[in-house]
Amino acid sequence: MFNDPEGCAVWHAYQAARASLAGHGMAAAIDFCIAERIEPGLLPRVIERAFLQEWTDYQLRADPALAPLRDAGRDALVDRYQQLDRALMTAAAEDVIAACNRRRPRDDTSESALIRSEAAKKSGHLPVRELLDQARHVTQAVKPCVLATPLTVSQHLPPGLNFDVVIFDEASRISPADAINGVYRGNSVILAGDQRQLPPAGNSSGIASGDGEQWPAELESAPLLESVLDIAKGSGAFGDLTLRWHYRSRHEALIAFSNAAFYDGRLRPVPGGGPEADGEPEAGLEVLHGEGAYRGPAARDNPGEAARVAQRVIHHYINRPDLSLGVVTFSEAQAEAIETALGQARKLHPGLDRFFGADRLHGFFVKSAADAQGDERDVLILSVGFGPDETGQVTRDFGPLSGPVGWRMLNVAITRARHRAEIVSSARASDIPESFAGEGVKYLRRYLNYAAEARPATIARAT
Repeated sequence: MFNDPEGCAVWHAYQAARASLAGHGMAAAIDFCIAERIEPGLLPRVIERAFLQEWTDYQLRADPALAPLRDAGRDALVDRYQQLDRALMTAAAEDVIAACNRRRPRDDTSESALIRSEAAKKSGHLPVRELLDQARHVTQAVKPCVLATPLTVSQHLPPGLNFDVVIFDEASRISPADAINGVYRGNSVILAGDQRQLPPAGNSSGIASGDGEQWPAELESAPLLESVLDIAKGSGAFGDLTLRWHYRSRHEALIAFSNAAFYDGRLRPVPGGGPEADGEPEAGLEVLHGEGAYRGPAARDNPGEAARVAQRVIHHYINRPDLSLGVVTFSEAQAEAIETALGQARKLHPGLDRFFGADRLHGFFVKSAADAQGDERDVLILSVGFGPDETGQVTRDFGPLSGPVGWRMLNVAITRARHRAEIVSSARASDIPESFAGEGVKYLRRYLNYAAEARPATIARAT
């Protein structure tokens, strides 16, 4: 210190700063920094955190309104919040029902009398469009919300039956021609959709009908059709609200690849998506490789892989009967092969028949990716289908994945699961040459590579 002419000034400055901080209750923070030898560059952050913690503790002690927070543990608060949130949703639904009931006519006006008359008929009913035209006021008073596809809007709603708000869900899949009959019926329009998922499909694309049997030469030359969402975003007339929180996937691995590859890492998964998210030890991602031969342009399916998918379906319902399940493929031919294999497997397990009902929202399904957009299940099995043929060679035949919508189809296929995804594949990433054309094929190779390791640290390299 005597050999350092500035040491004395530094020492006194330190003592003054320490006394000042101690006067604000920061003495323990200073002692912590000294004991732990905190680097000088980190000191401001440590002191700031300690100060904010002291301020929070003081507010909790001094503010009577915050007294419940002092007594309840974090888990108890979370449980209470969830209870109140569920109660709020139930109460909101009850309020809507009560409001509609209050608007119900109390006497037999001409419109309500017409509805009662039609309900009493055994046959000879008025067409729905005509009935709604004659009873439009009562209909909208009692049933103010109508859920319909663009086609049924034209078929069943009479001209002049308008609404305060028209909402288009999955707007990326709706063409302007299909949307116009809904647009002109609304005083305002809300479009909900994702331009990174499948677009509308014309008669030549096969996407709208779910027909995945369009092949590279056809798809590579087919232009992408513009959706009503594309037009709205390009017009500048609509506000644009991007949803950042991703609520579906309860495990980071289920959304991490798409988040990095297609959404520039902007999606925020729900907190708590660790290796055993939601108490489910098998949550996350797993690749199940095995033998199977892709039967090329002739049959366009993989029976060996389909049989393994059927085994996984049976395994799921034996071991996870409380979790919903869906199967997604990249072609209708592979979906049909899985249905056939599953029919044979179910004969050996008749006790599982109850799981194969027709529940649209929660029941089991086998669909091509083109039909699966909008669906979600607790567990999702993805059957890749494509891979080595009977001779062990991987052909360039990757169906719609080779076309301009291939990467969007892949994005849909790999993001349907809430808790767990199983990728059943006859091909490994190394089986697909990097020279193969098509963004969808390139992303499939990267996804298989990522899924084989299934660790978030591999995302950057995989994408």
